[in-house]
Amino acid sequence: MYRGDLGFCSRECRESQILIDEKKELEASTKMMLAAYRRCNSGENRNLLNDLRRRRQLFIVP
Repeated sequence: MYRGDLGFCSRECRESQILIDEKKELEASTKMMLAAYRRCNSGENRNLLNDLRRRRQLFIVP
């Protein structure tokens, strides 16, 4: 059995469903990563990151 009580008519159907589920999980994960990135690069967070970058550059000797 694959994920619960769902039965499949053949091995091919089962493998196809596994691939579909993996694709959905990857898409959901990618959307979450992009959303986190966008939140990180917006508004107040962007200002904090820019300030941190400026401070780090003060310690870098050319």
